[in-house]
Amino acid sequence: NKLNNPRNDADDIEHVLSSLNFDVRKVTDTNLIDLQQAINTFLKELDEYAVGLLFYAGHGMQIDGKNYLVPIDLETCDKSKTIVSCYSVNSFLDGVSSYKGKTIICILDACRNNPFASNRGFSAGFVPFTNPPKGTIIAYSTSTDCTAFDGQESNGLYTQVLKDAILSAKFPMSPLMLCHTAVLVQQAEQEIGRA
Repeated sequence: NKLNNPRNDADDIEHVLSSLNFDVRKVTDTNLIDLQQAINTFLKELDEYAVGLLFYAGHGMQIDGKNYLVPIDLETCDKSKTIVSCYSVNSFLDGVSSYKGKTIICILDACRNNPFASNRGFSAGFVPFTNPPKGTIIAYSTSTDCTAFDGQESNGLYTQVLKDAILSAKFPMSPLMLCHTAVLVQQAEQEIGRA
């Protein structure tokens, strides 16, 4: 099903990060080939930076214990076609593992449930990454087996709280700031009756 806010989320996070002097490469509404190419370019350019940040807003899923970002040209005929139609976040983590001494931040504003969970071979949502590369911080917009809230305004709830937290944080992108963001999202969900 179509999400209303990922493009707005990408635009706003691009603006916030640019205001903090991050070099930003934004890709929206992309097919698998363009998504792979954008992430490969990101990985190649990591040599030039001390910090790399991947922000993703959209659909996500996990199949057989691996996490996938869902491009616009997803084909879900069966398990194997779905796997080759998505981008494996595990591939991204494999790619960043060769960069020693870097801080890599991976922010996934996506559901962690799986709409295909009733089909054989699919299990519910993003799974926690075991042994992510040293120096890698992974932030999820929601808990395991839960859906992310696309928001009632121009941003998803997580992105709205995240961008406010980044702008007000003394040390942007610290693990503590990301943890605080998760707490604020839970509080907001309770206020609007989603928790």
